[in-house]
Amino acid sequence: MDRVVGVVLEVATAVAGNRYGVAALILVGVAALAGAAALSRPGAVAGHQGEAVVVEAALLACPAAEQGARFGAASAGKGEGGASVSALDGKADGKPLAAFEQTGVWTGTLKKGTAVAVRAQGGAAAGLEAAHTVVGKRGVESAPCTAPGTEHWFVTPGPGDGPLDLHVTNVDDAPASVDLEAISDDGSLDTTDGKALEIPPRSTRVIGIGETLDGLGPIASDARVMALRVTATSGRVAAAVHADAGRRGLDWATAAAPPARHVIVPGVPGGSGTRTLFVGTPSRDDARVEIRVITADGVFAPEGQGLLDVPAGTVIPVDLEAALGGKPAAVELRSTKPLVAGLAAGGYDLGLGASAVPLDGGTTAVGALPAAGATRVKAAARETASVVLTAPERDAVVEITPLVPGQGAPAEVRIPAGRTVEVPFTATAVRIVPKAGSGPVYGARVLTVKAGQRRDHRTVRTLVPAPLEIRLPPVSDSLTSVIP
Repeated sequence: MDRVVGVVLEVATAVAGNRYGVAALILVGVAALAGAAALSRPGAVAGHQGEAVVVEAALLACPAAEQGARFGAASAGKGEGGASVSALDGKADGKPLAAFEQTGVWTGTLKKGTAVAVRAQGGAAAGLEAAHTVVGKRGVESAPCTAPGTEHWFVTPGPGDGPLDLHVTNVDDAPASVDLEAISDDGSLDTTDGKALEIPPRSTRVIGIGETLDGLGPIASDARVMALRVTATSGRVAAAVHADAGRRGLDWATAAAPPARHVIVPGVPGGSGTRTLFVGTPSRDDARVEIRVITADGVFAPEGQGLLDVPAGTVIPVDLEAALGGKPAAVELRSTKPLVAGLAAGGYDLGLGASAVPLDGGTTAVGALPAAGATRVKAAARETASVVLTAPERDAVVEITPLVPGQGAPAEVRIPAGRTVEVPFTATAVRIVPKAGSGPVYGARVLTVKAGQRRDHRTVRTLVPAPLEIRLPPVSDSLTSVIP
């Protein structure tokens, strides 16, 4: 300890007369004392590895549908617990619309214009997933219920291609505030509009992108492709985007993964129709992008489309219909700059997908839900659900388990490295869990409604992790206990 004190005194002498001397002295002194403390505990443990704990609380927010919707919530945990579905009407003590105990699946209906919060505790919180679906005259659309956060990205057709509505939901008891930013096929949409937008407690605010000043104003109105960033400057919010392409259909967009240099867009549905990839970079520098397509037959670069230059602050569309040939697929992007990406599947309807993260810890997928009287479903329509799973790097094995007793047995599905597999399922909801040692798995749920002999309506829901347990970060000796 005497040697440590001597070092501190030497440093103090050296920095005397320097205007930064006091600050330097404090930092060196603290570091020296911390080192001395560590040396005085020769047998102390340097740190503790993070441990896994069971998820015991979960919260999801669902945007309001434009007409009556089928609703489903599913959980896959064990033990005591329960969940409730409550309308978000600005009241702190809103009456629950429904409640279910422990694990399992709950289905019901939502009235037009009703946004809801799904709150779960105990066993019902683990692996929680919820969604609502509308099957109407112009197609099928499924809205994902998402967890509140501070940043959300969406990559979709722009308001120049049809109305684009952003639904921002505040599930908490205090106001929240958000800022909007966007880039488009014409470049960055620099504007002072769309800033400091207040979201009242326990309510949803609908913002017409390109229609009002809150929705970025006239500068965004003609954008045909858009990457939209929603940032909570106070509080936290859930967000969802609804795209209406008129006669070409409508759908809800799943939030995209944060910008990254390596991006996977899973769940490109098979069948006829257009398949358009949206690739954007929020970077101030141009991006050089390598594109690979992953199908059941392997990995390949689309002919003449293997390399793509994306200008800084721009989103561009890439037509992959010919390259995919109607096969289910995923798209892999590697770039010199961070990217955001999305997908539009066209035909008789619009299906929107997004870049994703691996399904570490597993996920829950809600399939075809029981019909509700307000959805105008034709008796002849047939609804099918499937998951499109991709293992881009290494072989993977997942177990798919129906969550409703009597709706099937667990099945093990193998996905070879560099392959995409489509797995149909008839259960109301299923649990998808990668087995130990599997490579990363990405996926999406595709819901298809056959409204005619050759007429398919579809909606795409990019799957996100919904684990049964989470791993706490490791703990070790740190100066952050004395230096904020």
